[in-house]
Amino acid sequence: MEPAPVTNCRLLEIGSGDGSNLIPMAYALPGSRFLGIDLAPGAVESGRAAIETLGLTNIRLEAGDLREIGEEAGEFDYIVAHGVYSWVPAEVRDALLRVSRERLARNGIAFVSYNAYPGRHIRQMLREMMLYHIRGVEDPGERIGEGRRFLERVRQGRMLAREWRELMDSEIEHVLNCRDGGLYHDDLAAINHPVYFREFAEHAARHGLAYLGDASVHEMFDPRGALGWLAGDVLEREQYLDFLRLRRFRQTLLCHEGVVLDRNVTPEHLERFRFSAPARVLEDGLIEGLHGVRITAVHQAVNRVNWSPTRETAKIYGRFSTA
Repeated sequence: MEPAPVTNCRLLEIGSGDGSNLIPMAYALPGSRFLGIDLAPGAVESGRAAIETLGLTNIRLEAGDLREIGEEAGEFDYIVAHGVYSWVPAEVRDALLRVSRERLARNGIAFVSYNAYPGRHIRQMLREMMLYHIRGVEDPGERIGEGRRFLERVRQGRMLAREWRELMDSEIEHVLNCRDGGLYHDDLAAINHPVYFREFAEHAARHGLAYLGDASVHEMFDPRGALGWLAGDVLEREQYLDFLRLRRFRQTLLCHEGVVLDRNVTPEHLERFRFSAPARVLEDGLIEGLHGVRITAVHQAVNRVNWSPTRETAKIYGRFSTA
């Protein structure tokens, strides 16, 4: 694709809260325009105060229902909806994708995050148990406190079969480490609707949107060739990757249906990317990165990047070049 440059673009965030995601972007990209819409007037007012203090003129925050976003909002090169899709009723999920298509520029990109199966199944089980335990408790603070205490009791009860203990302990620890706001919004919310990736892709397709890729690009790779037996269907490949990883959360990029996508990645494509990686130089001169992957420092591509060594590690960063 050829999306708009981020230095001169129009971005809409649906569910922007107090603008904590948008304000830094507006500050760093004065040549771009930002609009945030959220249903909570208090959060919007808080964000507006910060915008005024910073003297930003390229960003607006508005209180409103996403279902009512129309032509008056304009057209956007990028649309962001983080933490919305899985936590709203079905008709609002439909509206989110409809608005994304209607307000998205022809070569625009929409970002939508959501809870995903199969990995979310364990977390959903804990959520359902917590909701049972706090039934009848109305105060948000009490719901959070009682939910945490219940999970502690489950962890300490130790009535699980040995093969379940490590899995459950890990998941409980993950939930207990969540901030109160995240726990209340996610696990204790009235609505939490995980979906399989294929279901989400088909839902987006019904609204004229196509799968572009994942915001976490590394999640799209199959380094061990585990899916070598699978045919070339991109959606099928992504779903099976989720099966293999037990993926629980997705950050999907969408574009208009019919946009021509070139998925044949070559060195020429990489010339346009910026990249960074943690690495350390071994005694034999090899460079070791994550997962034990090693390369030689004499490779031409490596010699053309910048090094920023810190003790035993180094930060490799720059632009890939095939010249």
